Amino acid sequence: MSFDYITYAVFAVGIFTVYMALVHIFKPDRRKDQLKARMGAAYPSELDDNTPPLAVFCASVLSLLRIKNEPNPELTSSFMQAGISSPHAVTYFYFFQRVIQPILLVLGVLFLLKLIDMQDAAFAKKAQVGLVAVLLLIAGFSGVQLYIKNARQRRQKILLRSFPEVMDLLLVCIESGLGLDASLARVGNEMKNLHPVAAYEIDRTRLELNLLSDRSLALENLAERTQIIPYKALVSALVQTEKFGTSLVDTLRVLSDDLRTTRLLNAENRAARIPVFITIPLIFCILPAFIIIILGPPVVKVINQGGIFGTVAPPPPPKN
Repeated sequence: MSFDYITYAVFAVGIFTVYMALVHIFKPDRRKDQLKARMGAAYPSELDDNTPPLAVFCASVLSLLRIKNEPNPELTSSFMQAGISSPHAVTYFYFFQRVIQPILLVLGVLFLLKLIDMQDAAFAKKAQVGLVAVLLLIAGFSGVQLYIKNARQRRQKILLRSFPEVMDLLLVCIESGLGLDASLARVGNEMKNLHPVAAYEIDRTRLELNLLSDRSLALENLAERTQIIPYKALVSALVQTEKFGTSLVDTLRVLSDDLRTTRLLNAENRAARIPVFITIPLIFCILPAFIIIILGPPVVKVINQGGIFGTVAPPPPPKN
């Protein structure tokens, strides 16, 4: 199969996808009615009001392919940890996993076969085709899983970096005489510009404390959404205070001291590993330069003199 044919096919698929997306964007109501008539009782109620056209398009494609887009606890937990709060996230997930990923996988295989046939091509062109093939294969195998994993790790780093400020401000608010709910509200309001991710989690926890009948469950949901050890320790301390009525100020002060000690130990551990990390660039980058500077002039002088032992003068001619 010619590589030009593959390029034309990919271009045609892209044009068709853009056309279908435009049709669903400019005619969302008619598509919703058709989808509701086709799915019947299985039509999701969240697609009725204020539904993005892209969600309607994805749901219609999944319904045509007879693919169920029902959420499960593991998937919902992954979305919460990644900070994905869209009500149509499950539809997008199954659409990309069941529709887009197989197409990307097939394209990756085609590019890989093209790379095998490129025997006499230039190295730069082979490298380009190989890179495209690898990217398509990776996206085809686990594209959406990698996206959720990276989003979760990035969000956990942001929450971990903002936790000291959250802890100190919460301790100050409680020491000033505010209750737990008022302290969480003040922390969320003060940190919404500096640390919006942490402020969102604090505000959500405050709302769940007011809405749920079990306050311990609302606090445990914070630990479930973050999956970070400092937040889990904070939740454990707050749950212990809610259950046994212990002093919240003393508990948070002890927890803050423990976290400061932990941060200090982590910093000392990273500082102790610096000599090990410096060894590699020292050996491969700096040490060769010093060797050239020190041994360069003697080597050049020896080469100019004709070698290590110098040049041997020819014997004088015999005298008559």
